[in-house]
Amino acid sequence: MKPKYDGQSVLRNPLNGWVMYAPRNADDTYWDIEYFVPALGKKVKVIDYASACYVRTSWSSLNPSGGVYAWNNPSSKIGKLLKGAQKRGLPIALRIVVDGRDQGQNTPKFVFDQGAKYYLENENHPDRQTPYPQDAVFRKYYSKFITALAQEFNDPEKTSFIDAYGLGKWGEAHYVVYEDPKTATPESTEKIKEETLEWVTNLYAKAFTEVPLVINYHPLGRASRKLGSCKSKQRTLIG
Repeated sequence: MKPKYDGQSVLRNPLNGWVMYAPRNADDTYWDIEYFVPALGKKVKVIDYASACYVRTSWSSLNPSGGVYAWNNPSSKIGKLLKGAQKRGLPIALRIVVDGRDQGQNTPKFVFDQGAKYYLENENHPDRQTPYPQDAVFRKYYSKFITALAQEFNDPEKTSFIDAYGLGKWGEAHYVVYEDPKTATPESTEKIKEETLEWVTNLYAKAFTEVPLVINYHPLGRASRKLGSCKSKQRTLIG
């Protein structure tokens, strides 16, 4: 066989290449972003070289009220963004943020209305609530949300990868709040940390069976070492 040489086309390999980093409030002009590339001597459209559209967004933006999901709402900005990627044949990648200390209401208000316990770092910002990840009410509604998310995005044709953690500041495991810092002890925090890691990764692994799962996790002692002993064949945990 003598394949025809092609030095121009971009081969989009799974989990390789560049991603378009999409803000949650992106509009349709987002797809027209161009950058000047000196080596080419011209501007190029980013989407022509991207392997995935990476969306780091809040739980509240995707699930603003009970049973309501943005991907089913063609008029929502985040819904348009997700559908726009699908229409252009670009798989998406998702990280869901729940921590509210820096960005506001990242966990839907209805979860707190149902009694989920939370930490409030600054009383001057009452909407910046951060749920305790071991709280039963939080877990009930978060599990329901992740299950619904998987029903839509557990598909390698439309999804590049899913972040299987998402706790802490910006969903990056920065300073995860497991207990009220005023009463927490190192021993109790370590115990909750390890149990929470097992819970959240098991939740994602059970829901997402067809797409890679990744995790951004800091070297915080015992819990981080548990990553090496995960037995589920459905997990791909990348530190």
